[in-house]
Amino acid sequence: MDQLSSTLAESFRISSIPNDTACPHPRLSEYKMKPSNIPDQETRRKRILEDQKSRRSDKINHARSLVEVDEWEMEVEVTEVQKKVRKKRNNPFKNQLMMSEWLVDLPPKFSDDWIMVISPIGKRCLIVASRGRTTSYTKSGYNLKRFQSLLPGGGCDSVKSSDYTVLDCIYSELTRTFYILDLMCWKGHPVYDSETEFRFYWITAKLEECLGIAEESSHNQFKFVAAETFPCDNSSIFDALTIERKHEIDGVLFYHKQAHYHPGNTPLVGWLKVYMIPEIIGADVPSRFLQNIPKVHKLTLAKENEKFREKANRRLEGLGKGDTRVKEDDNHEEEMQ
Repeated sequence: MDQLSSTLAESFRISSIPNDTACPHPRLSEYKMKPSNIPDQETRRKRILEDQKSRRSDKINHARSLVEVDEWEMEVEVTEVQKKVRKKRNNPFKNQLMMSEWLVDLPPKFSDDWIMVISPIGKRCLIVASRGRTTSYTKSGYNLKRFQSLLPGGGCDSVKSSDYTVLDCIYSELTRTFYILDLMCWKGHPVYDSETEFRFYWITAKLEECLGIAEESSHNQFKFVAAETFPCDNSSIFDALTIERKHEIDGVLFYHKQAHYHPGNTPLVGWLKVYMIPEIIGADVPSRFLQNIPKVHKLTLAKENEKFREKANRRLEGLGKGDTRVKEDDNHEEEMQ
């Protein structure tokens, strides 16, 4: 019975999504995942990067469809019955954000090909600005709030149907600020099929054109600022985490510079809690991030370190005695895991 329980526990998975951030980090989880036919993270990265070269989706119509639904909701009084009916149907605002995976290994040319983004504590949301109103939606498509903003299409002075904006943000209640992680469409120009470096450049450049967008006012009820980005070399990572901020850091995102914006989970965006950076990336972090490491993480890490030490000692003892069974034992252990 104990063996059956152990087998069931090891085979149980909360999500079928590879390296889902809603689950414990695969390398730090208490239970070993059973081998599957899912390719490793780096293989999937290469495949997606290769596929996107030949795949040019019609994102103009995609972005426009989101705006049209948002405009219809503003103009038509939606009853509770209609809301329930629409909830049962496919919600057009659901799963429109590009979501990260746990970063489980250090990618090749990490410092050259990736960008680090600081993620503040807050609520991930989709922003749609059109026909004089700005609307925020949750990842699941739930309408959070409507307000006035200085985003193109999002204020009372914006009446052109062609002026609409779609953003990927994190909203901080503490600072009443939308931190822009990514940009999908600006003033009617979609950039889904543009590379990360260009999208990030456009975020900064276009925000500079919107005077007052980083301040609260009657025409801009919430602040909009670009999330902080940094290079991925070890010294830049450490320096970025030493900066004093008005908001607390939830974790860090790592974007591949050549990635296009595609809704859904992708290995081209990695996610780590700050205290995981030394183990996964090998970079130092300020000591304050290592003071309140979750107990489960500490216990799991201790077990993994102890297993590594035991295996290393057995291998050294076996080599000293010329015992070839050490290799066989290791292989058997890996099969059992």
